[in-house]
Amino acid sequence: PLASRCYSHAKAETDEEFDARWVTYFSKPNLDDWELRKGVNTLIGYDLVPEPKILDSALRACRRLNDLASAVRILEAVK
Repeated sequence: PLASRCYSHAKAETDEEFDARWVTYFSKPNLDDWELRKGVNTLIGYDLVPEPKILDSALRACRRLNDLASAVRILEAVK
């Protein structure tokens, strides 16, 4: 018999849960500039192309904060 080890007991996150977590993060009304940049850096670090609803939420956060530089960075990252 083959032995297998489970090194993580964490629950696997579905794609829908991942998307909802990031949409919620960027939709927080008290999100500040630093949290926006941190979220964008973390999201880009996952080496994936975010769903349009995540990008929409992040770009709306940029608009709320009047942060054009972050909006351009998001668009450049997904180009």
